[in-house]
Amino acid sequence: MDGLQVLETISKINPWYKNNQVPKAQLESFQRREFQKLIPDLSKLDMATMIIGGRRVGKSVLMYQLIDHLLQNGTKQENILFIQGDNPILIEYLKDKNLLNVIFDIYQKYIIKNSFSELTDTVYIFIDEAQNISKWELEVKSIIDLKYKIKFIITGSSSRELRQGAQNPLTGRIIVQTIPPFSFSDFIRYNVQSQQRESFETYIDKPSHNFKTGLAESNIELILSSAQQVVELTSHFNVKRKLDEYLYIGGFPWVLSHKDGDDIHKYLRDLLTTTISKDILTQVEIRDTQAFERLMVNLCLSSGNIIKYKNLAEVLGLDERSVIKYVDYYVESHWAFISSPYFFHRKVDSVKSGKKIYVIDSGVMNTLTFKDENDLKSDRQYRGEVLENVIHNHLLAFKQSLVGTFQNFIPYWQEEETNKEIDFIFESKNGVIPIEVKCKVNVDEDIPVLEYFLKERPSSKLSIITTEDVLQRRGNVLLMPYSILLMLL
Repeated sequence: MDGLQVLETISKINPWYKNNQVPKAQLESFQRREFQKLIPDLSKLDMATMIIGGRRVGKSVLMYQLIDHLLQNGTKQENILFIQGDNPILIEYLKDKNLLNVIFDIYQKYIIKNSFSELTDTVYIFIDEAQNISKWELEVKSIIDLKYKIKFIITGSSSRELRQGAQNPLTGRIIVQTIPPFSFSDFIRYNVQSQQRESFETYIDKPSHNFKTGLAESNIELILSSAQQVVELTSHFNVKRKLDEYLYIGGFPWVLSHKDGDDIHKYLRDLLTTTISKDILTQVEIRDTQAFERLMVNLCLSSGNIIKYKNLAEVLGLDERSVIKYVDYYVESHWAFISSPYFFHRKVDSVKSGKKIYVIDSGVMNTLTFKDENDLKSDRQYRGEVLENVIHNHLLAFKQSLVGTFQNFIPYWQEEETNKEIDFIFESKNGVIPIEVKCKVNVDEDIPVLEYFLKERPSSKLSIITTEDVLQRRGNVLLMPYSILLMLL
C-alpha cells in the first residue's frame, strides 16, 4: 500500500469530504446530555479532549455528532479529520511506522493542501480508539505545544494506555469526559415520544442543575426544593415504570434500541467477550480466559458487597495476586468500579482496607447472574443490590464531572466497632454527604445511623436516605424517592 492507498482509506472513513455530510447511519437523532458538555471544549485548542468509557457506550456516535455539529456550523469539510485507531487496513500498512505521523503528512499534502504551521482556520482531528495507536500521546503533545490551530478529540475504551498518555506526556494538556451507559434521565428522554422530549427537558433541566449544585455545595434546602419541583413528573412521564425497565435492561445504547426484538442478553454477553478480546487481551496476558470471564460473573454477584480476593481466588482456581490483577483489568476497561472505605481521622493502607465492587450496568448485572424481571419484582434484596449499583454509578459520573476522572471513587463508611454502615459518602467542597440506599416505604430504623455519622462528622451538614415514595426533611436527614434521585443526577 502506497501513500495514495492510505489517502483512499482516509477518504472512505471521512465521507463528508465528498458531500459535506455525516452519513445518517453514523448518527443518532438522540443526543445524550454529554453532547452539550463537549461543545464548549471544541474551542479550547490548547487542550485535547479525551472521551473515555466502556466499549459500545456511544463514544463514536458522540464523535460523529460533534463532526455533524461542526459541519452544520460552517466548518469546511476538509478541516475535519477522523482517524480510526482500530482500522485494520491502516494498522496493517503502518504497523512498522508512526501511524499518526504518516496520516498527518498525507492529510496536509493531499486534503488541506497546507501545512499545519500555516493554518488560518481551525482543523479538528478526531482519533477514535487511540489506545491502539503507538505513541499517539507524543504526536498529540508535540502539535499542541507548537500551538497550531488544531483541536484534538480522542476516544478510548481502555484506560490503561490512555491514562499513561494523559498523566505523562499530556499532563496539563487534556480535558477528560467519561461516557458511561445512558443515565436514567437520558433513558427517560430516549423513551418518551419525540413531542414529549422537549417538554421533559424543559421540566427537568433546571431542577437537575440545582440539585447537582445542592449536592456540590451541601445545600439541603436547594436539594429538597429541586426534588419537590419534579414530583409531578413521576406520574406524568411514568417514571416508576421506566425505572423498573431501566433497572432490568440497563443503559447501553444498542440495548435501548433493540429491547423489543433482539436478544439483549446475548448482546451483553458477547459484549463482555469482545471487551476481553479487544480491550484487555491486546494489552495484557491472561492465562485462563475462562476464569477471567467467570470473575466478571462473580463481581456481578458481589455488587455492593465487600469483596474477599482470597474467596474469589478459591472459587476461580486462581492465586490471590492474579485475582487482584484481573479485577484491575476490569476497572481499566470500565466494567467494574472499586469503592474504598471512608475514614474520619486517618488513612488506612488502601491495599489492606476492604473494597466494595460495582459493575458497569444493571443490564450486565442481570444478564450475567441470570436474573429476569420477576426477580427484580419479587426479590427485594436483589432489587436493592441493583438499585445500589445504579445509584453508585450515577454518583460516580457526577463526581467525575466535578473533580476529574482518574483515581476517583465513591467511598463507603463502616464504623469499626459496631459495623454500622452507610452505602456512599459523597465528598464535596463544603463537606461530605452520607447517602444510604433503601427501596422500602418505612426507613425509620435506618435513620439513626445517618444521624450518628452527622454527629461524629460535624462538617457533614446533611444526609440522604432513599425511599420508595416519601420526600421529606427530618432535621438534617433528607428522605427522597430513589426514582427522583436518579432522575435528577
